[in-house]
Amino acid sequence: MKLALKRTLLAGAVAFAAHTQAAPITVEADDFAAGAHITGVTGVTLSAIGSSPGDGRVYSLANTVSSVQITGARGFGNTSPAFPGFEASWFSPTVELRADFTSPVVFVSIVGLADGPTDTELARIEIYDGSNTLLDATDITFDSTERTVSFARGSADIAYLIARNQLSASFDSFLLDHLTFDTGGARVPVPGTVLLLGAGLLGVAVARRRRST
Repeated sequence: MKLALKRTLLAGAVAFAAHTQAAPITVEADDFAAGAHITGVTGVTLSAIGSSPGDGRVYSLANTVSSVQITGARGFGNTSPAFPGFEASWFSPTVELRADFTSPVVFVSIVGLADGPTDTELARIEIYDGSNTLLDATDITFDSTERTVSFARGSADIAYLIARNQLSASFDSFLLDHLTFDTGGARVPVPGTVLLLGAGLLGVAVARRRRST
């Protein structure tokens, strides 16, 4: 009886904790129709910035420069008029990707890929806090293999992300897609000590009832 009770309490606590955990949010271009404006995503706004970003929106677009596609049929694209045909590509200083989070996040990642099968493109992914202070940056060479750039912080202080070229590599063009982020704030809404206390009190109540009968 005691063993069965312990198993029941443990299973209930695990199920409750799993139910209350908030899953990370992923923005995937393939979840939008071809050519659609990527908008209405809970927790983040994507925009195109730079010296010639077009209308400033981000779209679900296929790469027309080559047969290379990122994480599926389409990736994040833009309407920059600077280089017709490269609307699925990103390159500084002309057009860069920016992701603004509704609330600061503790984790963010994005997938990148060179827009040609034999290309190597020098990219830089940066994260900033709400005061526009650079928190961290990763310089990476994108090639024909999809690569994920991730940032994990000790607290939720990432206000936005910018994806652009490395300063020494202007106009290196690459594909971007599959942005994932996590606020971290809702992952443990009820402290584990409360769960343990509740389980303990229930066990004491059952034990007392058994002794009284």
